Amino acid sequence: MFSILLLFMLVACADAPDARVIVRGQVVIGHEVRALTECGAVQQTWLIDETNGELRRWYDRLSTEPYQPLFVELSGYREDAPASGFGADYPAAIRATAILRAEREGFGCDEDLSVFRFKARGNEPFWQLIASKSELRFEAPGRSPLSVSTPVEFVDDASIRFEASRGSDTILVAVEPGHCTDSMSGSLYAFRARVDVNGISYSGCAIAGNEASD
Repeated sequence: MFSILLLFMLVACADAPDARVIVRGQVVIGHEVRALTECGAVQQTWLIDETNGELRRWYDRLSTEPYQPLFVELSGYREDAPASGFGADYPAAIRATAILRAEREGFGCDEDLSVFRFKARGNEPFWQLIASKSELRFEAPGRSPLSVSTPVEFVDDASIRFEASRGSDTILVAVEPGHCTDSMSGSLYAFRARVDVNGISYSGCAIAGNEASD
């Protein structure tokens, strides 16, 4: 799973046809249909599912009606559309090899990934943590948002960690690859998160942004 972590951190754009890419958008799966409309695109792309059935299982689990668009993040490869069959009517294809995110609630394509490194959240109680180059910002109902600037980032073989302190306030964050299911929405995420705020621990799921680390 650490290869997924490296993929998020290192893959921003790939022009070579054999380069692995991460794509985001709305997927529709049904009889004779496996289509992906990427964020910012108008045309649909034919979707070749090589996720060992994971993509279809999550689509069936989260969709509430036939042919319902579902927001996903997928890892895979761009290629030409099939020469025959249903996929031949599409201008291109995505060969999906891993599902990284499946979400029926949230900002979807409208989420600005460029402003954070990771975003984590959990439930009971609800909380949210945004890790960026400039700050770690923690929010939870019933308390004022806590923002601690200039976090230090560590990367090892198992996780990415962030640490920041200001006076008596300390925030520690650990993000590691591994499928994580939101306990309220049932949505799927590619990362698990552990957050410690002044000695109080929280656990939940996380998504990766694409803010540059330098």
